[in-house]
Amino acid sequence: MIVSILIFIYPAKTLLYVYLEKRADYILSTTGTPTVSVASRLLAMKLDNKPATINMAFRVLNVWKENGYLLHIIIALSLLLNTVIAMNAPLMHYEAHYGLYGRFPALSYVDHPPMVGWLQYLALLFSKTDFALRIAPLLLVTASQYLIARIACRLFIDKTGWLGIVSVLLLQGTAIFRLTFTMSPELPFLLTGLLVFYSYLQILEHDRLKDWLLLGTCLGVAGLSKYTAVTLIPSVLLVLSLHFRLQLFFKPGLWLSALVAIVLITPVVIWNLEHDWASFAFQSSYQFNAKPDPFTGLSSAILQQVGAYSPLLFIATITAPRTLWQQGQQSAVIRALAFTLPIFLLFTVLSISGRSSSHWTLLAWVLSAPMAACWLLSQWSMNRVKVLTWFSGTLSILTIIASLLIIWPGNHLLFNKNPLAQLTGWPEASARAQTLYREYAPESMQGKAWIFVRNWHYGGLLGWYNSNLSIVNPEKQSAYQLWYGQPSVQSAGILVIAKRKAVEPNATLEGFQCKPVSQYLASRSDKVVNYFYFYYCTSYD
Repeated sequence: MIVSILIFIYPAKTLLYVYLEKRADYILSTTGTPTVSVASRLLAMKLDNKPATINMAFRVLNVWKENGYLLHIIIALSLLLNTVIAMNAPLMHYEAHYGLYGRFPALSYVDHPPMVGWLQYLALLFSKTDFALRIAPLLLVTASQYLIARIACRLFIDKTGWLGIVSVLLLQGTAIFRLTFTMSPELPFLLTGLLVFYSYLQILEHDRLKDWLLLGTCLGVAGLSKYTAVTLIPSVLLVLSLHFRLQLFFKPGLWLSALVAIVLITPVVIWNLEHDWASFAFQSSYQFNAKPDPFTGLSSAILQQVGAYSPLLFIATITAPRTLWQQGQQSAVIRALAFTLPIFLLFTVLSISGRSSSHWTLLAWVLSAPMAACWLLSQWSMNRVKVLTWFSGTLSILTIIASLLIIWPGNHLLFNKNPLAQLTGWPEASARAQTLYREYAPESMQGKAWIFVRNWHYGGLLGWYNSNLSIVNPEKQSAYQLWYGQPSVQSAGILVIAKRKAVEPNATLEGFQCKPVSQYLASRSDKVVNYFYFYYCTSYD
């Protein structure tokens, strides 16, 4: 965010002075100011005149902006920060789950379309490390930032030249952006969704067959990324019909794009046909079997959105349509809302039904950023807008500091309360589970090391860190049965349960009799932060 740049510049004024003095000739050739004049003013200031220092800083930023350097610098710094966090943070449970997608490539999967698995499969061809699972997310988010900056400048009137840059800064100021180094289906859906929007703008401007082909390709790949890509279909039809009217349905490009999209999503259809529509059964069960609490569910979801996407982006997105409409940018507002409102509407319905996650609306907020940035620039003279920006910017900086503290190895005092503490010890726990199975299972069952879990969060981490294990949840059908098979009726295995506290859990497993066999205490900086309990379970049959 803008405030982040200002806070960075202010304490670094001495370094800025040295840089400007040495590069005066470069500034000169851009601004047309005599070199002697620039240097003499810098020397005269001696950086004691703080407003003048900040003004000079903004002059440099304007030079970088006009030459296109500033956007590259901002995105590069964000990539560097996320890479540092990615190289030091332990693997998240869902990352490990999607890592198993890459280890077991398929046309589709039980809980998601195949794109996330295909991308991780490609990454694992080059490296089997934890960081390999984070290469694709880093690249996807970087490309998405460049694309939204370009979309912003094409969609709205940019009188200042800052629109694309501020759009990117608004996104980088969100808390959820600090997690975009981890893979999830939202990230390929984000990039392909932005490409759908970009191809739509290309069609409006050029109406070429290759633009329609790009639209169909992007819609198809979006469908391979996430099932909520279905919201893009009414959005595209609405904005295109507003422009072409009834002529839209007589354009060969429309039907070509539809055909391409349908062909591209056939892997999902084929896989579901072969597995009794398992994906749709899973999604229906997951989304609508929760206990609905409309008021609590919706209010909690809204608060999560504010926290995840920053108060500034949230308020600006709500306020911007009316202001920009009054300023004569009606067509841009309609196009932006046509793509964001269906996603927000679906999120609202799911929140009322009892299920919601902050990342589900990522594409909608990214597409809202240009509209929010345009509103912010047009209302910057208002004090309340500046106060909101400084407040939200301060929260953003605190989020970055917290992210670095969480992964800091020397954080001894806070790690027992660290949200990443529960991710400690899984490589050792997976090795312990295999050893215990070999020790307790009879010889007739030594073919596969069956490891039982009651939560898929456990299964992903155990399976990722030890490929010799066969993970299964005997109480529930899941992807693990497709990957590892189903244990026989007369089977045995090691049940693994992880807890943050030293309280032995109730080790019950439907159809099995379990007895405790071992414990493992995972520590960090000589403090126990995760407790693993192991049980040997045999079936009643």
